[in-house]
Amino acid sequence: MKDLLSLFVSTDPSHQQLHEPFSVGNHSYATDGKILIRVPRQPDIPEKTEDIPPVGVIAIEPPECYIFSPLSAADVPAANEVPCDECFGTGQVGLCHECHGDGAVSFKSAYNGYAVPCKTCSGHGRVTEGHSVTTCEVCQGKKKTVDQSTLYEILPGKWIPLFLIDLVVRNLESVEVAPLNEYLVAIRFDGGDGCIGLCLPPELPA
Repeated sequence: MKDLLSLFVSTDPSHQQLHEPFSVGNHSYATDGKILIRVPRQPDIPEKTEDIPPVGVIAIEPPECYIFSPLSAADVPAANEVPCDECFGTGQVGLCHECHGDGAVSFKSAYNGYAVPCKTCSGHGRVTEGHSVTTCEVCQGKKKTVDQSTLYEILPGKWIPLFLIDLVVRNLESVEVAPLNEYLVAIRFDGGDGCIGLCLPPELPA
């Protein structure tokens, strides 16, 4: 079960508190900040005592007016892969040694101060060659990540990132969905439940 939950954790280096499944009370959880999955507490997943995400957003018993609808992998198009933005599709990345990640180099003369884009990293603050380069934490060296920009209308007027529901229906059994509130869609599956944050509808062509 821990391996299954690990599919739903964050790989974002700035959200290290979400990199591992955790337990709170009678349940174990996994979240990347957009999706939250909950299962009965697992003995191999430790209790989280600090930086606890808002796990209470999952309704224990959804209101009776919410009717769950089944959702299968056949209903959801597969999410595409795109070159990793963090490492520019190289699979490795490091902090620029010239600008120290700022993307610009600053200096002063007797008259003025100046800041110019760093030529070593082309203003990105990151480099893909050199002694400081390590395996990219975002794509884990695979050079590609799943496209997170495409939205999917999971219920009428309810839009979520396609890659999240694709991950759900291809890894969890007997998935069902229902509107939870104006911000969340509830999901339940064989062995647990959870929720996914809603997005603004995509802009339609003029």
